[in-house]
Amino acid sequence: MSELARLRLARASRNWFCDTELATSADSYVRHLSQQGYASGTIDAYLGSVAHFAHWCTRLHIGLAVINEGTVERFLKHLPLCHCAHHCQRWRYSARAALRILLTLLRTEGRIAQKKPSDPATIIEEISRFEHYLKHVCGLRPTTCSVRTQRVRAFLL
Repeated sequence: MSELARLRLARASRNWFCDTELATSADSYVRHLSQQGYASGTIDAYLGSVAHFAHWCTRLHIGLAVINEGTVERFLKHLPLCHCAHHCQRWRYSARAALRILLTLLRTEGRIAQKKPSDPATIIEEISRFEHYLKHVCGLRPTTCSVRTQRVRAFLL
């Protein structure tokens, strides 16, 4: 983890990142959020959630190779009962958003397996066309496109 991520993290979170498999992705995660236009406070909160997740994974001996949506859901169930530290991120909605972005980034970097599509091919095709429309015709930001495509996917399924 370089200076960029180290400066943004509280001391406890910084210690959680040390010697974890996710430490090498901290800088690219911060850079990605900055490029997407996230506010400084949001970046700090999301990075704290990722540090907490890294600590939890290390404590349970969960390797990078098996991290996926199921692992994230297990972590989210841990949050209400968490005793990892007094001032760690415990908000599910914030942690879910932070970890969704992390999974996407790790997949882009090729560090974890791609998500297997569970939707029928016709729905995937329709969602893809809708996403293209939102980005290229409406000019919406990637985050807005993601939310809208998730809602349409839920409606179609």
